[in-house]
Formats: sequence, structure tokens, C-alpha cells
Amino acid sequence: MLEILSSRLLGKMESELEEIYHGEENLQEKTNLTLKKSAHLIGIINNHVATNGFEDQEQEIDFFRNTLPSFYSLKIFYDEIYFIELRMPIGGQKKVVSFYQSEIDIIERFFERHCFFFGYYKMNATDLDHTFFVQDVKLDSVLLMGLEEVESNTSTPVSYLFAKFKAYEQVMVILKHRMMEQIKGNINFRTTVKTLDTLVWTGEVINLVELAFGIYHTKQLNNGSAGIGSICHWLGESFGVNLGVPSKRWSEIARRTTMSHTRFLDQMKKTIISRIEDDAARKSEPSNLI
Repeated sequence: MLEILSSRLLGKMESELEEIYHGEENLQEKTNLTLKKSAHLIGIINNHVATNGFEDQEQEIDFFRNTLPSFYSLKIFYDEIYFIELRMPIGGQKKVVSFYQSEIDIIERFFERHCFFFGYYKMNATDLDHTFFVQDVKLDSVLLMGLEEVESNTSTPVSYLFAKFKAYEQVMVILKHRMMEQIKGNINFRTTVKTLDTLVWTGEVINLVELAFGIYHTKQLNNGSAGIGSICHWLGESFGVNLGVPSKRWSEIARRTTMSHTRFLDQMKKTIISRIEDDAARKSEPSNLI
């Protein structure tokens, strides 16, 4: 139930925040609407967890590592975009490009400041998940100083940090794209945000690797003749990420011991089945969850 509710609410949040962004309100109004909508939807999922709890600790870890950061990252992403638009300089190409570069530098410094956690996030490491993504664990490590940015009953410090990583990565991609478009003479910032928000892969890179191997082993491309290297390159180019060396990423998947070898594909299957069952249930008994 948690998975299908999360999926439905996240889809609702994505569409409604994008609708707000492309609306006719001014920046201040859009910011306020985004904050209210984000708080409402995040509140629903947090209240569900507070009321129903988790099935087991693994579900709790998955929620705070993957699910909740997806919600917060959307809020952070639009906060940053509005802040960028508010401060967009008036001037020639050189001034605007310099502004974009300074914003990129700020994000890169944030990643450097939290290099340990960012490395853990990028490598899809799992060794410390039971410390970082379980609420009742005492976090006394010096590594965690300064991370208490949200209430302890709605997230964990590292969970919120992961949300920032997800959001800032997406903002950086957009800034780099906008900088190149500015050089080419294309200054439609809003159109770029809409396009990239739809097409940039913001999930964990290893999930895309799982998808690549799934496509490869089920021979879905070029009548089964497409190689795994070509598939990884194609997906990486399409979604703006570097999947790395296929053989090494396969070894990462094969070495998993604390989670399913096909965690992402299993999650996709479970979510789809839950959605089908939930839709069938709602046809016979209307839901008031949202």
C-alpha cells in the first residue's frame, strides 16, 4: 500500500508543481503555491507512515533512502529554479553565462562539502543504510554534524541530504544546458526546464543499469543483436548520465548480498501490480486518500 500511495502522490506532485511553474502567476505566488502543494502532499505520505508504520526495516530504509527524497527533491528543485529566475541578471551574453557558471560552482561546492555522503549516494553504497535511513538509530558521528535540517519525525538527516543531491544534480544539468543554449542564442529558460524535467534521469544510476541489462538479456532491441555496451551508451546519452563500464556495473549488481539483485526491476513489478490491484479496488470502493 505504501508503494502505490507513494507512486500516486509523487506523480500528482510532479504534474501539479510543473503546472504551477508554467502558470500565469508571478514568481512570489508560484513559490507560495509550490510550498503549500509540497507541504500538503508530503504531509499525506508522512501521515500515512506515522499511522501505519513500516512492514519491516528494509521497507523503512527504502522509504527514507529512495521514496521520501524523491518528494523533497521536487520541492527543492522548484525552490532553486524560482530563486535562479528571481536573480537572473539583466545584461549581455557574457554576464548571463557568468551567472550560470557561478550557480554551478555553488552546487559543486555543496557536493564537495558533503563529499563523503555524495560519494555514498553516487556509488549506490548500502553498508551504512541501517544507520543513515532508520529513524530510531542514534546518530552521534561527527560526519553527521550540521545535517539536522528537518524534523526527526518526518525524515532522517541523510535522507534529506539525498533529496538535495537529487535536486541539485538536476538543477546543475539544466544550468549547464542553459549556459550552452545562451551561447547559441537560445534564451527560453522556461521551455528548457520543462523539457529537461521530463527527460533527465534523476533516479539512482544503478537502476538504469538494471534496466539496461534487462533490455539486453530479453533481446528487446535490434532483434536481439544490440550489445550491452551499445544499450548502456544509448540509455546514458538519452538520460544524461554516465552508466560506466557495463562489466563493472554488472559485478556490482551480482555482488549484492543485503538486497535483491534486481531491486529496481522488482520494485517496478511490485508497483505495477499494486497499481492494478488498487485501481480494481477503487472501482468498487472510492478512496479518499487524495
